[in-house]
Amino acid sequence: MNNRDFIFISHAAPENNEFATWLAARLTAAGYNVWVELRELEAGDRFWPDIESAIRTRAVKFVTVVAKPASLKFGYRRELSMADAIDRSAPGFIIPVRIDEIGPSEVPAEINDKHILDFTDGWHRGLAALVKRLEKDDVIRHANTDITASNLAVLRLDEQQKTISSNESLSSNWLCAESVPAGIRLHQFEGEPVSDRAFKGEWPARVVGKTVITFAKATDFALRKHYSGSVTSAEILLEAFLAAKCPQLPTLSARDRLSILVDIIRQGWERSMTLRGLHAYEMSNKRLSWYLPWNMSAGKQLSFTDAAGKAGRRALNGESVKLSSRWHFAVTPNVLIKPELRVGFNYTVVFTTDGLEPLEDKVKAHRFRRSFCKSWWQDRWRDMLSAYLAFIKGREPTFSIPLSPDRGISFQPHLATYIAPVSALDPVRTDLLPDDVVDSLSGDEPDVDYPPELDEQGFDNADDMEDPSL
Repeated sequence: MNNRDFIFISHAAPENNEFATWLAARLTAAGYNVWVELRELEAGDRFWPDIESAIRTRAVKFVTVVAKPASLKFGYRRELSMADAIDRSAPGFIIPVRIDEIGPSEVPAEINDKHILDFTDGWHRGLAALVKRLEKDDVIRHANTDITASNLAVLRLDEQQKTISSNESLSSNWLCAESVPAGIRLHQFEGEPVSDRAFKGEWPARVVGKTVITFAKATDFALRKHYSGSVTSAEILLEAFLAAKCPQLPTLSARDRLSILVDIIRQGWERSMTLRGLHAYEMSNKRLSWYLPWNMSAGKQLSFTDAAGKAGRRALNGESVKLSSRWHFAVTPNVLIKPELRVGFNYTVVFTTDGLEPLEDKVKAHRFRRSFCKSWWQDRWRDMLSAYLAFIKGREPTFSIPLSPDRGISFQPHLATYIAPVSALDPVRTDLLPDDVVDSLSGDEPDVDYPPELDEQGFDNADDMEDPSL
């Protein structure tokens, strides 16, 4: 009877524990029985007989994590030597996986001639390739996915994922409106207006047929510049404008009117950013992301106080001598109307060479972003957003965007927070985040076709950036 029924994961402990734990959990969830040892073992440790027995008699596959720390580890090399003896009589027993930019000369001799699965372009991509290989080799999956990945791995994961019965304050990326104009204005023309572009250049507006929808008065625009003839103006409540039916605008559906209002508010935001001296970077979806040019803060740390009352300092731009570029934290507003008017924020990092104009090469910007933001966890992004909002608010008690000379929207001074009735332990952090997580946190553009050979060029992480807020 064949007793080989689990996958043995060999890695450098404790340096690669985080990856090994993640991989064990994913393979277990996929139905595989897994063994992974998270303790750092040396010669003479009492665990060696169990590990040797597991490799020689129980393991169906030996997944070895190839990384720079591994080649110097006694325990890792001893496990690999045991597996190599089995692989000589059962080729394919060893499956190497690479998680960093280890050089060919550093790869252990036992696996130098083997195909190494690459996890450096995203752990999820590497996992897909590994599962495909296991399926090809007919490694048995168990119908019951509650199988325990051995010893400390699942215990550690369970502790990380366990909820705690205590309230936790959670910060959102929403800035809620504090006051909103009660009404919106409609200006009906006798003659055809020139274009809505001319109106937008002065105050946020949308032109639909012969009607200008705006918060501004007709006299707030340079009238003869935009149209000839007489104009009839009316004002309706914002609530009526957004109702299921609006008699004043019978050709527009409720969804059309909602989209128009969102666009007018977004115009107001962009106008405010321009007047404050910020620069715009056009994303692949044509939306604008706004950043501080170098001359506005020159890498200095900016003070902020977050919604919880915590004071801090963060830089919103900086320099990298290695990349010969300057980086800029950039924010894209997303206007939401219901159930309450608020602006949500996406953010990314823009790179420039002169501190003003973004790099035109999208592929290079993607490579820079992945390498540069490798150690930026969520709390760093959150603090930068708080510092950004504090900067654009300035000394005013609240942040406001004018929509006309007499009307505007004012927002609450801090991001909205919510109280959750349960909490959880903070995740164990690695020095570097997986590429797919970096892409998600930094708002990277998913529709840019990045050639794989460019992604695999070795860029160092963000340790070299001259950002004193690190």
